[in-house]
Amino acid sequence: MNLPIINASKSSASKTSVLERPLTQFLILCGVGIALGGIHQAWDFKLGLPGHFGLIWMAGLVCARAGSNLRFAAVATAAAYAGSMAAFTGGSVHTIGHAPAYLAAAIVLDAAWRLSPVLVRRPAFAGILGGIAFGLKPLVFAALAAIIDLKAGSLRNGLGFPLLTHFCFGATGAVLGALLWQSSQVLNKRDS
Repeated sequence: MNLPIINASKSSASKTSVLERPLTQFLILCGVGIALGGIHQAWDFKLGLPGHFGLIWMAGLVCARAGSNLRFAAVATAAAYAGSMAAFTGGSVHTIGHAPAYLAAAIVLDAAWRLSPVLVRRPAFAGILGGIAFGLKPLVFAALAAIIDLKAGSLRNGLGFPLLTHFCFGATGAVLGALLWQSSQVLNKRDS
């Protein structure tokens, strides 16, 4: 009796489920968002520089976005961040006030990824995009302050300085994220 030879990599037993991979990616993205929330709580230095967390936020967000093929990877990461911040702070209005601004940055990053994923991986373009995305935070805070009387100390003297610092920190973080992603890809290729 001649039995067909089946390549193990093509057998149904070795294939991953269609739902398994996206679910795994989603859980990893949630883990990144929770980790970013924990880092924000643990390393919340009172530097007096608006937007200083943008270094870590945009680096983490760019890496999460570049490492996933899910359509809304950055938004999933931002949603997990918002949930973790609510849990870590007991629902503090001030810390939860960050969530809409970080969600706006994630939406911009996901939209740019849909237009051209290659640009987000290039440090110069990632920097411009990250600066614009994280620069939205003071604008979102200003809108929230006007709507729900949220206290935004960085806006005491207007929008100019917070916009500039948020842009600079966000751009630097996005460049770092793109460089980290590129170096991880080089290491993966070298190891394989």
